Formats: sequence, C-alpha cells, structure tokens
Amino acid sequence: MVGQRITDSVRELFGAQSAALYRVEPESGDLIGLAGSGDAGIAFRSGIVMPRGAGMVGLAVRERRPVFTEDILADPRVRLPAEVRARIEPAPYRAVLAVPLVTTERAIGALSVADGAGRVFGPEDVRLVEAFAAQAAVALDNARLYAEAAQRAREAEELARVARALTESLDVATVADRVVVSAMSLLGVPSCGIRLVDAEDGSLVSAGSPDRPARAFASGHAVPAGAGLSGRAVQEGKSLWSSDVLAEPGITLHDDQRRMYEATDHRAALTVPLRARGRVLGVLILLDRTGRRFSDADIVRAETLADQAAVALDNARLYERQRQRAAEQALALRLAQGFLTARDLEETAAHAAGVAAEALGAELSGVFLPEPDAAVLRLVGGVGWSSSAPTPVTADALEALDAPLLTAHGIVAGASVPMVAGARRVGLLGVYWRSARSVSPSERRLLSLIANQTSVAMAQASGLDAPGA
Repeated sequence: MVGQRITDSVRELFGAQSAALYRVEPESGDLIGLAGSGDAGIAFRSGIVMPRGAGMVGLAVRERRPVFTEDILADPRVRLPAEVRARIEPAPYRAVLAVPLVTTERAIGALSVADGAGRVFGPEDVRLVEAFAAQAAVALDNARLYAEAAQRAREAEELARVARALTESLDVATVADRVVVSAMSLLGVPSCGIRLVDAEDGSLVSAGSPDRPARAFASGHAVPAGAGLSGRAVQEGKSLWSSDVLAEPGITLHDDQRRMYEATDHRAALTVPLRARGRVLGVLILLDRTGRRFSDADIVRAETLADQAAVALDNARLYERQRQRAAEQALALRLAQGFLTARDLEETAAHAAGVAAEALGAELSGVFLPEPDAAVLRLVGGVGWSSSAPTPVTADALEALDAPLLTAHGIVAGASVPMVAGARRVGLLGVYWRSARSVSPSERRLLSLIANQTSVAMAQASGLDAPGA
C-alpha cells in the first residue's frame, strides 16, 4: 500500500510514463518488483525479478547512488541479460532515473522513474526522487522488522507446541512423525524425513510410521553410513545444505537416493544432525524445490527444532530398547517352550517358522535344511506354503529371492539368516512378503535370535554338536 502510493506520487510529480519500486532479496541479491505505476509494458509487474546487478535499478543498488540514462538499451554501464532486454525493448520508455533505498546497513531496494527517449532528469529531479526513496526505505525497513518479529513469534509458538507434543509420546515412529510435520511447517518445505543411526553397522534407517504422507522412503529403509548429504552431515556432525544434491561435488549417493532425486524436482536439501548425550543419533532431512538456497535463519530454525527432536527421540529409543529386550526375552521363552514339546525336526522347524512369521508380520516363513549332498536345501517346516510348491532350492536363490519356490508364491520381499551349529552352517531361516517391504536392522537381529535358538534346538533333536546344546 505504501509502495503503491509512493510510485503513484513520483510518476504524477514528474509527469513520467512509469515508476517502479523494488526490494533486494537478501539471499540472492536479486531485485523483486513491489509496486508500479503507469505504463511500463511487460517490463514490470508486481513480483517480477530483476537479476542481481541488472538494469538501472541493479546499477543503482550496486553503486549505492542515483544513476541516470537517456537510453537504457544503449548505455554501456547497464547490464541487460537477454531476458531483461527482451522485456524492455517493447516498453514505451528509454530514459530512466534510479535511486537506491539505503538504510544504515545496506541498500535494501531501489526506486525508478522512466520516460520516453531523450528525457533528462536534472539535479533537482534527483533530490526529489531521493526524498521519496528515503521514505520508501523507512517503510520497507519497518515492514521487514515487523515481519521478522512476527516470524519469530510464530516460530516460538511452533517450537513450544512441538516441545509439548514431543513429550506426549515415547513411541519412536510417533515422535518422528510429529517432528517431520513441524519441520515442514516451520521451514516451508514439501518433504521431510528422519533417519536414525543403527547402533550395529552405522547405517541410516528411515524412521516414522509407514502411512505418513510426503515420505521419500518407506519406514525402515536403510542406506549405508556416509551415503548422501545426510550421511555426510552425520559423519561431520554439522548441518549441510545444497541447492541441488545431484549436482553437488563430493557426495556419494546410494542407488535408492539417486533414483529418488532423479524422479523429483525436490533436489534442494538441508540436513541437520540430531545430537543427544554428546553423540549423533540421526539426521533431519528437509527437501525443497531444486535451486532453493537455505538461509542462515533457515538453518538456525532447523537446528533449534533438531535439538528438541533429538532429546525426544533419544528418550523414545531408550524406552523402545527396554521394550525390545523384554519382547526378545518373551520370544526366547516362547521358542523354548515350543521346542520342549516338539516331537521331531519338522515340529521344531514349524514352531520356529511360526514364531518368526508372527514376530515380523511375514506372510510366509520357513526353515530350510540341507539335503544329504548339501548342495540344495529343502523346506522342513513353515507357514503359508502350498504343499505342491516346487522344492528343493539353493541358499543363494533363497537369499536372492529368485528361487522357484518363492516365485510360485508371488514373493517380492524377504529376509533370511543362516542357522549355525558349531562351525557349520546347518540351515536357513527366512521370512517373506508378497508386497514390497524393507527389513530394518532391528528386525534382522530378531530373526537372527530366532535362528540361533532354533539351530541349538535342532542340533539337540538331531544329535549335532552345537554350542550350548
């Protein structure tokens, strides 16, 4: 409103064809059109971008003084990129007077007056435009200060709300989801995620509930330590950002990460380590349109949120580990009770497979033991298999998910772990799904626990010499 009044007044006072007011975008240095008056053709509209240093307004801001030209298209001082020249050539003006809007710190914008070719603006004209520019500078600076104060108030309210929400749950997925929703609102990004560091191999595992919208990766999806910008942020223990991760030198992307970035225009990323009790436990990942440059203020906001999130996630993980240990103890007891009542290898295998399927929510599961020549395996006991399914199979085919047995049952995802007695590999325990699914490191640990206890029970049943038998 103030800008419109200023441009209207300047144009009418000088009897010029047009006047325009611009503000400087702090991050890029580009000039953004705020208000215009009169007929500038396609050369001006609200929101139009004048690249940094381009045009008469760019020259005025760069030199921090009034500048004048009788013909903007012929003046060698004026930088006109092709797209800017194409806008100005059909415009009705050629003479331009531009004055920077200067505060005590920097030039924050520019005010321009434009008229037909040959119009000359004298010293008195310059002083008058400078007076209007001074008013515009005060108005813009006050508006900026007000907007910043309002933004800080909104951020404080959002962070306080987040802090309350994060203390209401000790479920890791729920906490992660709440952090993601708050981060998207606070930073204005369309996509966000959290990866947590696996304690055993250092891989980064996607956290949160499976049905959360705007997910880039499924819950439980893992990438190796150091992969991508997020892996680098964890390794270096500091926030990192890129306006285009695919074009960022020195970043090694996992194949899944590369495919994700290639399939979207959200390749600008800000990655913030989640730190609690002196260690990095994960990373907050914010994605936006390619080309976005995250400001220092963006990073501070994200780091403030990440500090709160890290404490809440650390508490939730501690609680989850306690629950997991209790669940593993109950699982071990259930396995042992079933093994005690099993009458032969088949019942032992069927019991182990049933427990594994239930524990991991698998559609099929099975214990596979070697045939006498040890070249192939046969299904001894399991859950969900057809009695007419093809068998035997090789261990490599089971692990690669291309065994005829799996194909016949429509299996597309699965995990298997070896069963070992003494120094010998005596079988394999697998769980499988008919829909795409990743298996988290914690689920693999649980599967290994079942396999280890099963190998001991089967060693006892078959007379093999297994440790602890």
